[in-house]
Amino acid sequence: MVTRTPSRATSLIAVIAVVFLLATACGDDSSDSTSTDTSAVPADGATATTVAAEDPPSESAAAGLRSDLTALFEEQVYLTGFTIESAVSSGGDLAAPEAAAMAEASTASAVELSDNVGAAYGVIAGVDFGEAWDAHQAAIVDFALAGGSAEAVTTERDAVVALLEGFDPEADLSTFAAGLEASDGEMLTTVEGLTAGTPAAAVELRAAAEEMPVAALGLAEAIATHSALEGEVDSPESALRADLTGLMQESALLTGLGLSEIVQADGDSAAAGPVGVFAAVDENTVALAEAFLPEDQAQRDVFDEIWGSHIAAFEDYTTAVLADDAEGIQAADDAIVTFRDDLGVVLADTYPAFTKEAVAEELVPHTDSIVAYADALVAESLGADPIESPTLLRAAGLAMRLAARYFTGGLTAPTA
Repeated sequence: MVTRTPSRATSLIAVIAVVFLLATACGDDSSDSTSTDTSAVPADGATATTVAAEDPPSESAAAGLRSDLTALFEEQVYLTGFTIESAVSSGGDLAAPEAAAMAEASTASAVELSDNVGAAYGVIAGVDFGEAWDAHQAAIVDFALAGGSAEAVTTERDAVVALLEGFDPEADLSTFAAGLEASDGEMLTTVEGLTAGTPAAAVELRAAAEEMPVAALGLAEAIATHSALEGEVDSPESALRADLTGLMQESALLTGLGLSEIVQADGDSAAAGPVGVFAAVDENTVALAEAFLPEDQAQRDVFDEIWGSHIAAFEDYTTAVLADDAEGIQAADDAIVTFRDDLGVVLADTYPAFTKEAVAEELVPHTDSIVAYADALVAESLGADPIESPTLLRAAGLAMRLAARYFTGGLTAPTA
């Protein structure tokens, strides 16, 4: 079989992790920065490409916090849903290798979410939040797989909100509570579809994730006020960064799910499972085009076509690897390179802060991470052990979060 070397996936995770750690350490290290509060929650990492000499408003600690919480809350929706989907495909067995590995990835994401709370309210508070959040997510899983009730989900959700209110009695957490409640409502509908094997369930999962930015904004406002973070949580720049973070991460996660469905369908991308997921990817692409190019419908159409072409290239790559088709693999790789260049041209023509080369370079971690994920999926379908694909999917999501930070800086940079 024609595949990447076994070390490629591990190397990719290491590279993304190093970029993340270095950027977190250096991202706010500006001589003009006034943010020295050690209680501030670190932002979600930066990229090697810089947009301007001075940090734009989207680089503030408050903007980073909102972006981080948006990414993690949405990731929790997707990883919980994927865990349930994996268990369903194994006869409802959460201990099956694929489901257990996805649950482990979901737990790692929840730990990061708890760390954000702990950075603001103290380590013990972070641990307590983590336990309450885990109970909330477990209630959703029980609803899907073990006869749990919607009332139990409500009880655990109320416990999460009450705990945060205890940490910060002066905070208004009504926005957070409302967003979480709305997401839970969509999530329960979604998991019913997942357990029934409905092909369109991924679209419903996207609906649950779309409610989480509201919850993230509400919690970010409370933490930013409590910790006196530099910047504004609700500025246009902060809002755009959060939007791009959620949408770009979602593109990676949904694409990953679609590729998994292709592998499960033995390479048949026209099967009901892949078609249902990629319908959700198409919706995400439309939203991304609107975020990147809000003023020009013709440009949005071009963006839509270019972005969609690279999603198709990932599908082609996966089917080619499954079929041991070296020419198909090369053609897909070439299409991915063309995508990076073409998107660079469109953005550089529209926004002075971008160059074709810089945009293309920024997208390399994204495309490499999805390819590595696809390689792992195929290897696992042939019996590879341990199961690494859920961790690689999280790495793909992180690559998009880093790219969103870079793109926000260029989209909001002064034109003169």
